[in-house]
Amino acid sequence: MPQLLYNPTSPIFSSVNFEEIVLEAATSGKLTSFLFIVPTARHGRELERKLTAEHFRKQSRPIGRLPIHTVRSYVTEFHDRLATARRDVSPEIQIALIDRAMKSVDLNYYG
Repeated sequence: MPQLLYNPTSPIFSSVNFEEIVLEAATSGKLTSFLFIVPTARHGRELERKLTAEHFRKQSRPIGRLPIHTVRSYVTEFHDRLATARRDVSPEIQIALIDRAMKSVDLNYYG
């Protein structure tokens, strides 16, 4: 899988414009082959608003869903796809399950 690691403060990437890459992918219909990871959700929302407006201005049609994630949302989605049978259990459910398990083995020292 090709990767583009982009840091706007690095002189190596001075000729690369991230927004142009996204808009070109949207225009060519290849947006689904990209995944963009941004540092914060706020940055992602701002970027999505800006790119959607720019794409609409140029193409007169909506851009569709941009594959923009934070590291956390990417890891969560990746985990959900790999471990579909596993789900996070809330602390309340954990307590109820532990309570039921301890009562079923009839331990006297468990309150």
